[in-house]
Amino acid sequence: MEYQYCETDPFKRPTHLLEANPRGMVPAIREGDWASGESAVILEYLEDRDRDATHKVPLLPTDPRLKANCRLWIDHINAKIVPSYFNLLRATDRTNQSEGIDRLQIEIRALVQAADERGPYFLGADVCLVDIHFAPFVLRLPRMLSQHRHWSDPIPGTRWHMWIEALERNPHIMATTSSSELYLETFDLFMNSRLANGES
Repeated sequence: MEYQYCETDPFKRPTHLLEANPRGMVPAIREGDWASGESAVILEYLEDRDRDATHKVPLLPTDPRLKANCRLWIDHINAKIVPSYFNLLRATDRTNQSEGIDRLQIEIRALVQAADERGPYFLGADVCLVDIHFAPFVLRLPRMLSQHRHWSDPIPGTRWHMWIEALERNPHIMATTSSSELYLETFDLFMNSRLANGES
């Protein structure tokens, strides 16, 4: 599908973002007079909209049990991994950072152990919605947390390393991956917004 990808600073709440999502949060999508601001809704909408594309492997499996399993692990990403990631990002002292790293690693390990053993993606050879939900945070780990929170790279040859490599090299994910500089700017914006709001 054709699309226009727009980077934006959600802390400035620009008009084009508020038109797509009145809550001023990213990601957001706008298509004609329809808009949405929840990533899970956006991803399923795009999947449904493109359902009739020829020779396309569905991002959500048609098997009801596999589909339910994917939704379960998408929920794990949103309810466990994403909060753990942001808690680690917010941690300013070494003790809290160490605890945050441990917690995030536990939640990621659970997801990796649930993934297909051969990989490289969650369900095996093809990308699914679990991978798409997970990819933005996988990409942020080395770009934001390695430098600022002492996050370690995975051991080469492990299932976790294989998954990261596959996501990093996927052409569709690469097409919407920001520059390393922008990730670092985002970290600074995030930390500065917390200080402006009186968080320590």
